[in-house]
Amino acid sequence: MKIDCIELKQLGFHIANPVYDFLIDTNSEEMWQGRGLSGHDQNFELIQKLERQREQAIRELQESEAGKKRIADFSHEVREVMKAILLGHYDWLDGYLGERQFIILCGLHRSGGTYLLDELSSIYSYPYQKYHCMHDDIPEFFSALYWNVPHHYLQYICEVAQFLVIVRQSVPWKVVVKKRAIWTFAIESLAYIFRKRMTIYLHVRHPISWAVGDTELRDGKGSGITVVPSMKQYVEYYDRPLRGNETPCQIMMRFWLLFHTTSARKGVDYSVLPFGNYGNHLIDLAKVVKPNYTPSAFTPTPRDYSQYSSHYAEAEDIIQQVRSHWANLGLTFPKLDLI
Repeated sequence: MKIDCIELKQLGFHIANPVYDFLIDTNSEEMWQGRGLSGHDQNFELIQKLERQREQAIRELQESEAGKKRIADFSHEVREVMKAILLGHYDWLDGYLGERQFIILCGLHRSGGTYLLDELSSIYSYPYQKYHCMHDDIPEFFSALYWNVPHHYLQYICEVAQFLVIVRQSVPWKVVVKKRAIWTFAIESLAYIFRKRMTIYLHVRHPISWAVGDTELRDGKGSGITVVPSMKQYVEYYDRPLRGNETPCQIMMRFWLLFHTTSARKGVDYSVLPFGNYGNHLIDLAKVVKPNYTPSAFTPTPRDYSQYSSHYAEAEDIIQQVRSHWANLGLTFPKLDLI
């Protein structure tokens, strides 16, 4: 459901749909109860109930005088933050955000990012489940995917500004942990928006096991690999048209290749974490902040990938292409196991 805000609409923008959860004061913790940490065992009855309540609350927000004022006030603050980002008024932005630091998780979905969100939030005592727009929701998919295309750029900045306004208005913590997989495609923008107040973690999974995990979340366990139309569109837009004989696994691996070559940028500092090998890094990170921290067990679901054995060599070639691309920029891409 796309919902426009009159004030931003006059300027050609819209409030990102997930932001309405903040504007109507949705119970974020209840939403997490419906989803579950892994996303595999969702409570669809609760999710549908919350969605019905959400739609009603949004209608009331848009129609009531108090709701219209809430939208107008939020929109005004968003415009101020947008102006600071676009004009490079970093002193103003620094004053606006105060002492907050941001940890941004921007590896592909189904690569352990939600586990890292949970663990890093534990280390920093940051109750992310209480707050809106902390998990794979904003910036919206196409805004971030095509952020550097002229007619998407300003809407993308608008959505980043909406996120920062939510943080300023509702998150009283010095460390904010935010997960957004698609932000990798706009990783250059993070460097000039967040600058030294940002730490990026890129969590990486083998292309075949990632493709299987992504499909299972959408279609259920045991499903063969499928491709969503938006990924096909991106591959064709930035690479080349699809050939009729390419399998879904091959298309997904091409998307994986584009994602991880895009993520390699000089001047952007981030830590690269291979799927499943998080424990030691988290313990080292916690030594100063939370010395007695012990990471929760991370146990990937055992899977049989033999039906994709014909793609093993091609997957290794794609990983090597990424590794070579990173090496050309003086960066190191990790070894990946098929788990």
